[in-house]
Amino acid sequence: MAQKINPTSFRLGTTQVWDSTLQNYGKPLNVYSTILHKQLQIQKLLPRYFLLNDFLLNYQEWKIRQNKVLLSIYYSPLTYSQKVQSPKFLKFLPKLLKKSILIEPTIRFYLKLQWSLTPNLIIWYSWHLLDKKTAPKKVILNLCKLLKSYLNFTRVSYFKLGLIETKLIGFKIKLSGKIDSSNQMAKSLEQTLGRLSLTSLSGIVEYSNKEIYTKSGTCGVQVWLFYSIK
Repeated sequence: MAQKINPTSFRLGTTQVWDSTLQNYGKPLNVYSTILHKQLQIQKLLPRYFLLNDFLLNYQEWKIRQNKVLLSIYYSPLTYSQKVQSPKFLKFLPKLLKKSILIEPTIRFYLKLQWSLTPNLIIWYSWHLLDKKTAPKKVILNLCKLLKSYLNFTRVSYFKLGLIETKLIGFKIKLSGKIDSSNQMAKSLEQTLGRLSLTSLSGIVEYSNKEIYTKSGTCGVQVWLFYSIK
């Protein structure tokens, strides 16, 4: 049964918590529904906007309190460079977001020279490789090579009872759909490594999926990252 549902929702309230809590109960928030709807649109827009400017969006944090929006954006360059200047396209984001959410947001940008491993970052990196007409098998191999370098990597995560230290012990990548232009049949490519358990509640599983539209057709990318609690 655990393999048929979202791994994150399966663990909510036991080992994992919500990524964002925007509702302020008992406090007036007149434009909450509008901001929430626009936030979902912006969350899909920002990664694509950064990719078009040769940057990867690591993750974004939203805080909405009393009709005020605070957005923290963590991003990294696609290729490593010792001298990375502040990109000019960031100056247009506040004006763009103000038109979208009808409130002038406070935006903080954090440039990270090293990637912060998240499922969303892996998915958008695969979208970048497919957009560059990289063969699907090479995409899987590149992603596996990247994730292998992060095995046994430790980090601090949010837990039900507070902050904890976790270690990456395994991953799973699946690319399925129309990935071959010479064949009309859908195919599926999958790679796994390490200890993988979708039914155990003693660890943390990060999961993300996305549909990617290519010239060959529609592809579905799924990423599972398995962490053990130290």
